[in-house]
Amino acid sequence: MSGLLHVSASGPFQVPWSDYRGDLVDALGRTVSYTAVSFVGAVLLGLAVALLRLSRAWPLRAVAAVYTEVFKNVPLLAIIFLTYFGLASAGIRLDVFSAGCLSLIVFYAA
Repeated sequence: MSGLLHVSASGPFQVPWSDYRGDLVDALGRTVSYTAVSFVGAVLLGLAVALLRLSRAWPLRAVAAVYTEVFKNVPLLAIIFLTYFGLASAGIRLDVFSAGCLSLIVFYAA
């Protein structure tokens, strides 16, 4: 039974993690920064949209409803491409971090 739990030290799926430690730490930092900025932005925009949905003025409710339906039904990857490449073709150039955060904000705020 103990032979089943033994992990071989060699084989095709062994990864030298120490070779990638710097890249993994950098990726973790980027992920945390995307998450933190996008979370705050999505909460603020989501709160604004929710308040518009509760408004007594029907045009404001309609705008919020359309926003919610559009961004809930468009895949996140399509929003990322439109934010980065679509805005650039319209003359609005965003760096990767800004485009990524904006994409996550508008998607998750809905």
